[in-house]
Amino acid sequence: GLAGPLGSLHAVPHGVVCGLLLSEVNKALLKEAPKGSLFLTKMERVANLWGVDGVEGLLGYLENLTRLANLPRLSTYGFTKEELTTIGRQNLKRNSPVELASELVVEILHSLL
Repeated sequence: GLAGPLGSLHAVPHGVVCGLLLSEVNKALLKEAPKGSLFLTKMERVANLWGVDGVEGLLGYLENLTRLANLPRLSTYGFTKEELTTIGRQNLKRNSPVELASELVVEILHSLL
């Protein structure tokens, strides 16, 4: 639910935002997901299909993909810490399998500057 609002502020490609968020948001979702949740079960299935060692292996795989993509940081597109704080504090969980605290979302966004 973050790519749209970010794209409405600056001319940043949707795929760039999604790529930047992929690893960090999934890391947060996996950390916050309750044990036995459907989300964890699905992520374990993805890890198995991708041939990686559990959700930790999946996170490593996603981190590597993000690193290999060498995507430009959000600051490249003119984003400021204040803008990202405002967006991160909005309730943008659109279909998110796990609710993340707004402070955590802000922290993730700031890390992408």
